[in-house]
Amino acid sequence: MFIKAAARFFAIALVAMFCFWGGGPALAQPADIQGHWAENQIGDWFARGLIAGYGDGTFRPDNKVTRAEFVVMTNRAFGFNSGIQAPFSDVSPGDWFFGQLCAAFTAGYIAGDADGRFRPGDGISRQEVAVVLSRLLKLKMPEGGDAHAAFKDAGSIAEWSRAAVSAVVAAGYMAGYPEDRTFRPAEPITRAEAVVVLDRAKKAYEQSLATGGTGVPGAGAVSVAVPLADCSMTLGGQALAVDLAGVFSSAGGASLTYSASSSNAGVAAVAVSGSTLTVSAVSAGSAVITVTAGDGRGNSATDEFTVTVSAAAPGGGGGGGGAPPAGPGGGETGAPKIERASVVAGGQTLEVEIDESGLNGFIDLSRLDGSTVITEGTISVSEAARLTLSVQVGGETITKVQNLKAGENRLEAMDIIKKYGLSLNLIELFLGDPVVLSGTLEYGSGKAVPVSLTIDLP
Repeated sequence: MFIKAAARFFAIALVAMFCFWGGGPALAQPADIQGHWAENQIGDWFARGLIAGYGDGTFRPDNKVTRAEFVVMTNRAFGFNSGIQAPFSDVSPGDWFFGQLCAAFTAGYIAGDADGRFRPGDGISRQEVAVVLSRLLKLKMPEGGDAHAAFKDAGSIAEWSRAAVSAVVAAGYMAGYPEDRTFRPAEPITRAEAVVVLDRAKKAYEQSLATGGTGVPGAGAVSVAVPLADCSMTLGGQALAVDLAGVFSSAGGASLTYSASSSNAGVAAVAVSGSTLTVSAVSAGSAVITVTAGDGRGNSATDEFTVTVSAAAPGGGGGGGGAPPAGPGGGETGAPKIERASVVAGGQTLEVEIDESGLNGFIDLSRLDGSTVITEGTISVSEAARLTLSVQVGGETITKVQNLKAGENRLEAMDIIKKYGLSLNLIELFLGDPVVLSGTLEYGSGKAVPVSLTIDLP
């Protein structure tokens, strides 16, 4: 699927750019973790592709972790991958961590300071990590509520974090330093410590799932990854098939089951087999198709789209005398054309140049700053059609399929860029310049015309 494949690819891209976020195949374990007190946990996370090291082959386990980096690690461990825009004054869509920060804010485990800032580049302190884990795991205050009092530096633990520190210590997710029995609440957590506390929390979450629980609240949430688009069908034409595995996602990685219903089965009938939804035209009219995905643990999401069914064009008479006349009221709908397309980059709406055929587009982004992020795309077509666009990523072809209605549609191929906050420089690094998306517009009874979109990068 486009979303899943692209997510894997862009995770690898972020490793290369920031030497921190893991993904893809396991990397060779760095030499500087050998003999370290956290060697086993760090090694396990490397083997599972959850973290990566630096370009010189080191991990630097005792380096400090920033607030943004800790968010990325937490999301990677628990599967948080999407959310609403985070309302922090010191972050923007051009920041490499922006999409991850939005996912963390939506999951409810981060918050800003009194001035509305997140301070992404600051080191995250041990007491701040305790608060994050307490929110993430919905930990209850232990009896007495004073587990923090056992530390010699208990008096330096901030009032706002004492309950959280007591909760995570009592639950065994964090501990003090045995050499002097301190907690060191204001010290930034190290990379090794971050791996260990998140590893403990992740294992508790996985154990909860294995025993039938829902694990971390929110981590198993089912969401709509790519909203379903309204579409048109013709009586006697092909049935509509939609792969629902590309529509819904589970933040906890659980397998999903799907169901669907039609508001008017006399117009459009539905059937679900595995992850494939099939819609069949029955008679002229319109029907709302409602689709639900669930993980069997009480988490679910629903989306819907409208199907408009038109009557088939009249055919030839009596003895089958030849093809029906062309033009309005006869014959099959003509091949669709792209009438207009645009992208929003850096807050500017930029028009795509469409060639005379109405099938190929070009947009010049070379004059924009390389840190600019594409946040939206639109496409207008003359007739309802199914758009297929593909891009080559190394040796892999990533494909996105979208049903288009006549008129303006959101260009879903741009959604992945917005979701991960990818800058033009990062896109160029891994996709080359220019980026060429090529594919087809399918219409009528299985007919198709080739289309392309070329993006010239800085």
